[in-house]
Amino acid sequence: MILLKQKRWTDLSFLQAKTFIDDKFEYWALGDDVPIVVDPSKDGLEKVLRDYQIEALKLVWKNEGEGLTSRMVYEDVNKNLKGKTISRASIINFLNAMVDESVLDYEEETCKGGMRRKYQKGLDEDGFKQYVAASVFKSLMKDFPKQTLQGLKANLDEESLKYLTQ
Repeated sequence: MILLKQKRWTDLSFLQAKTFIDDKFEYWALGDDVPIVVDPSKDGLEKVLRDYQIEALKLVWKNEGEGLTSRMVYEDVNKNLKGKTISRASIINFLNAMVDESVLDYEEETCKGGMRRKYQKGLDEDGFKQYVAASVFKSLMKDFPKQTLQGLKANLDEESLKYLTQ
């Protein structure tokens, strides 16, 4: 658990995770209106994000320029989804939710119709993964502290356990 060793992630009080559970998944909300479904049966970022959300974040993460507009993200995501399309509103809502959670940053610029946002990375991919892990861990520690630590201990090898105690 690298996130416990790095100074930036040792104080998890900035996370405002809320959890609620149905018969299949645990849902957790980072803010008041950003629910994320945790699906342990999936791999990688698909555990917490939909395919179009992953594509959108990857585009922003790899961009080294001045940022991307929602139109640019929308067009590239729909090209990459291969046979599936997602609405521009869904892209805009997702990008703005990630800004609200400080996963993405933005700058506003003037354009023909008024103002628009150009999205840039706030957290890189590794930082986002740490953020998700910290959020889920904090939520589990709040509701099931003993069981969470027992589960963590049961699933870590000796070297990882030593790393946590350094």
